[in-house]
Amino acid sequence: MVHTVRVWTKPKTGAMVITLAPILTVFMLAWLSALAAVVLGKVLLGSDRAMGLLVTQSGTKKRPPANPERVALFTVFLGAAGLYFIEGVNAVAAGPVTSLPEVPQMLVELLVGGNALYLSGKLIRS
Repeated sequence: MVHTVRVWTKPKTGAMVITLAPILTVFMLAWLSALAAVVLGKVLLGSDRAMGLLVTQSGTKKRPPANPERVALFTVFLGAAGLYFIEGVNAVAAGPVTSLPEVPQMLVELLVGGNALYLSGKLIRS
């Protein structure tokens, strides 16, 4: 008598998605956190390529100080991106998602304020 064992059984509709969603969420959180740590580390430690985000490049070898308006814009952007990412994670945790979450009005105002601060700093410096 021969016994067969099924290695793969088709799950109920949506069962595989429900099983994979938490795993993929944790993986994406870890991946994006690691990527953000690498970029932030390069900026804070003064990598030549990354320092262009915070300073105006000059022809001298001396390291120029960071421009406050660039630091503010960089900080606001990272904060807004992080908040929107958290909105997305909360939407996934709440149930099945078919589209990106709506952008909160506070986030739009934060980005507009950060860009206005950056442009006003550019106008004052020039």
